[in-house]
This record gives sequence, C-alpha cells and structure tokens, in this order.
Amino acid sequence: DIFAPEEVALLCQRIAARFRAMQRERERCFVATTGWSEETFAEFRSVFREFDEDMSEVLERGELQKAVDLLKGHYWQSQGSMDLMLQAVGVDPKSAVSVDFLTFLRILKMLGDSDTRRKLGEELGFDREQADFLYSGFRSLEPQSNSTIKRSLLERALTSLAQSRISKGKLLEFQRLMASEAPRVDFGTFLRLAKFLQTNIEREEFQAVAAELLNWRESSEGRQAAAEQQMSPSNVSW
Repeated sequence: DIFAPEEVALLCQRIAARFRAMQRERERCFVATTGWSEETFAEFRSVFREFDEDMSEVLERGELQKAVDLLKGHYWQSQGSMDLMLQAVGVDPKSAVSVDFLTFLRILKMLGDSDTRRKLGEELGFDREQADFLYSGFRSLEPQSNSTIKRSLLERALTSLAQSRISKGKLLEFQRLMASEAPRVDFGTFLRLAKFLQTNIEREEFQAVAAELLNWRESSEGRQAAAEQQMSPSNVSW
C-alpha cells in the first residue's frame, strides 16, 4: 500500500517523538549516576538551550565552547583541552562538531571530576596534563560508559599498542596484572596499569602509547573490538 503524504508526516512525527522520549530516558539514567541535584540538572538544561542558538538540539563547536566556559571554564584553558574532552566522549574534534544534550552532560561530569582524577594521577607520579591526557584515552575506548570500561577491551588495546615496545617477559607480567583485575576497570586501576607500562618502556614510547590510545578505537582492530562489544549480551552502557 502507498501511504498518503499526511500519513507519512504523522509517522515521522511519532518516530521523532519516540526517539526524543528514549533520549530523555537515557539522560535521566545518566543523571541518576552523577549525584547531581534537580536544580543542577535544570541549570545545565537551561544553559544548553541558551547556547543552542539555532534550536537544533545540538551544540556546534562555538556554542559548546561558550556553554562549557560558562559552567566549567576554570577546568580547561586551551583548544587542546577541548579537543581531548571531545575525543573522550567519542566526538572527532577534526570534523564538524555536533554535541547533543547527553554528550554535553558527559563533558560536564568529566570536568567536574577533574580534581579527583588529577589527584589519582599525582599519587602515581603523573602531572595534571598527563592525567588529563591519559583519562581522555581511557574514556575514548568506551565513550558511552560513565566511569568504567571493559577489562577485555582495555587489555586488547594496551597489549596491541605496547607489545612491540616492551620485552616479552614484561608483557606477560602486564597481562597477568590485567587478568587479576575486575571485569570492568575504573580510571584508578587504569592509571596503575599505565604506570607499569611507563616504568618498563622508554619514555618516548610510553608517550606514543598514550597518544595512540586516543585513536585506537578508530583503528581496524579498534573498530572490530567495538563491533564485537556491541554484539555482546553483557554490554553495559552506564
């Protein structure tokens, strides 16, 4: 049967309404994990709408920078910092930036946790820039996750990046360390694993591993791992 134009328009409206409802539910689920008050959430929503100048329900780069600068500007000081944040939430900073409200919330949560994250890094000998850079690489592996990533995914990424830069004996030791961790790994655990690599490979090589981790998800192996993760029944979104 051929649908009349009015029926097609109505169907599109219903699909759009359903999509918005699903998105709002995802936003509520995320906020429930943050500890934010209703007032804080309402403020973030208000600022997002204020800077969504074309009412597209997404923020482009310029709009995003204005909104973040208003709410959390004291946590980042450069364009490079913005690019790292975008990569951490799965947005390519080299392409046209378009951030929906849920991704905006993830960025704000990441910035709000900066002091705690940097303190963890300091305890292991990483300065604030190193801690921020490593965190962006950590988060980029599972951008839709809130605070942890699959151990199997992390092991696959770090092993592939480090295996040509570390001795076989130390690589086996690293893999044993990985195997002893919980199925999902938080940032503190990741930092301890990163410290092991930093201690056992050349400084320049460790810097290369950290840089390549940021883009590993876009490599052929990273895309394959992401596809396998999506197919896994145990995939956890929050």
